[in-house]
Amino acid sequence: ELPMDLTLENANDDSEAFLVPSFDSPIDPVDGTEDAIKWVEKRWRMFFEHILSSWILDEAEWPKKRTLKMFREWFDVEYKSMVWDMGNEPLIFEEWDDEDEFDDGSLLH
Repeated sequence: ELPMDLTLENANDDSEAFLVPSFDSPIDPVDGTEDAIKWVEKRWRMFFEHILSSWILDEAEWPKKRTLKMFREWFDVEYKSMVWDMGNEPLIFEEWDDEDEFDDGSLLH
């Protein structure tokens, strides 16, 4: 449950975007699920905690029983195959604690 002054609607007003590894085909031919969404949902805890930390500083206030079902209810995951960097500033790379998930050399931002 979110603090009283924070709703999912206003928390998602300025949602975050993450660069994920590219996929040969965005749709899995067997079950029709987007490979990128599968990739994100495999790491749902990391995404959930990252976003919660930007909303609520005190971890004691976070929902105690976070689940993939709750993640799907709270967040919309969309895959965009192209991102354009229109700025002149250099990209900033952050290291994530979950580095063992990225054995293909890709980074998550």
